[in-house]
Amino acid sequence: MMTAAAALELAANRQLDLDADIASLLKTWRLPPPSSEPRSKITPRALLTHSAGLSDQTFEGYSQDEPLPNLSQILDGEQPAKNGPVWMTAQKTSTSRTRYSESGYVIFEQILQDLTGKPFPVLMNEILLDRLGLKNSTFSLPLPEAFKARTAAGHLREGQPAKGLWNNYPEAAAKGLWTTPADFAAFLADLLQAAAGTEGKVLSPEMARLMLSPQIEGHSFGFLVDGRGADINYSLRGKTRGFSCFMVVYPVKGQGAVIMTNSESGTLLIQEILGALSEAYGWAHFRPEEKDVMRLDPATYQTYAGSYEVNPAYGLEVSLDDLALVIQPTGQAATKFYAEGQTLFYSTDPYVRIQFFKDKKGAVEGLVLWQGDFELEARKIR
Repeated sequence: MMTAAAALELAANRQLDLDADIASLLKTWRLPPPSSEPRSKITPRALLTHSAGLSDQTFEGYSQDEPLPNLSQILDGEQPAKNGPVWMTAQKTSTSRTRYSESGYVIFEQILQDLTGKPFPVLMNEILLDRLGLKNSTFSLPLPEAFKARTAAGHLREGQPAKGLWNNYPEAAAKGLWTTPADFAAFLADLLQAAAGTEGKVLSPEMARLMLSPQIEGHSFGFLVDGRGADINYSLRGKTRGFSCFMVVYPVKGQGAVIMTNSESGTLLIQEILGALSEAYGWAHFRPEEKDVMRLDPATYQTYAGSYEVNPAYGLEVSLDDLALVIQPTGQAATKFYAEGQTLFYSTDPYVRIQFFKDKKGAVEGLVLWQGDFELEARKIR
């Protein structure tokens, strides 16, 4: 969102044309030539709204002891970059559909540097962070020493700290922001204030309203738009190694939340917090889903009992408890699951869903488990 806000400020000052062909804006890196048919026009607007048709690969980051690639190496997918080239494999693009693309924001980072002649972190300080007085936010890499002592250590899903406590992300425009809930909320408040008609510290009312306007398939400039009338809201999910975050704003209600956790399992806590806020403030979204408990034929439950293997060191034991299944992962507490269909089951605390799969003869051969954005597959071994 901050990258998009900086782009709109440059557009307001006529330093950037949102609808220009990005090939004319790039100076130090060039788009690969088309392999056959002429390349379709791609604009900054398309990059910022995830409608440029670019790769949907994600950038995994670099531990503290790994060499960092420069921006050109990331764009071309050359070592020490871990990613493939950011350019799409198909030369035709569609501006009528969206596909979430961190790659688009990496290309846009290069555009901003070429237009201004300034490194991206310096530019973001000048356009946004310094104007808003955000003292606990930075795009600098590596993280400045003054920040390190008060920076949260990331944790993996299993609970252990991430290697080196956090990863570095040289793809700064896509996922390189370090901030706090208070700082990010201050950015959001200034954006909403400007959209309401008061000149913001970063954007004019006109540009703030453009940023908040839906562009394509629910995407706007850097975030998602959902709902109507008083229930319209803007949301953004952030996830890097060891961290999970979420923000939502209901501008008509004057309410919202910025939630940051230092764990990959933080999505579960985020769901709980959002559910509680939704209940307390009457939001139309994020409410816990109510389900009826189905009662299956007792013989059906029996077919699912047994041992399931994720890998040689980790598995799931499935047993029966009246008209429910009890699933115990290796080294973890058992959880009771209730039927919502013939093959689908769910637990309530935490909310997890499981689906069993059968072969052509009807024998159960495995299961898949979903918990938040986490997915786990296991095969039945007995």
